[in-house]
Amino acid sequence: MIKNFFCSVLLVGFVFAVFIETNAQDTNALIVKIRGHYTQINKNLKTYRKVNKPTEGFSLEGGEMTAYYSGKQIMKIAAIFYGESHRTTCDYYFHEGRLIFAFQKRFNYKEPLSGKVVSTEEDRFYFNDDNLIKWLDGKKDRDVSDEEANEMKKITLDDTKRLIEIANS
Repeated sequence: MIKNFFCSVLLVGFVFAVFIETNAQDTNALIVKIRGHYTQINKNLKTYRKVNKPTEGFSLEGGEMTAYYSGKQIMKIAAIFYGESHRTTCDYYFHEGRLIFAFQKRFNYKEPLSGKVVSTEEDRFYFNDDNLIKWLDGKKDRDVSDEEANEMKKITLDDTKRLIEIANS
């Protein structure tokens, strides 16, 4: 009986390990695909129609954005948000109308409104079907299943929705 229990535990462990490895391979394949779209979008940027708009309600010090369209399809949004103690640049990439990648870089100022940058922070968010599949905080791989990742996913998707509405207005 102990032998059967031990074999069952080993079998469950093996199946779980195969599932985890398969899921990691699927995620890596998606990221390779996303990086390909990213490269293609940036390569074709000059051919896209540009829409420049101020961003309202994102930061107290204001901001601006440029949306890039291929026909009616949004491809990229590049936004800058100004704050008293920092400025943040955000680049959002889309494939077939859905967010696939967001790159955010925050430039922290030495003193309020000084513009003198003393440190930077970077985040990269990879999405598939509105699900966060990878989050790089600087160079650190973050857990995409925890509460903080869920909040970052929600904020990023909500921000892109609002930016698209501004671009289309």
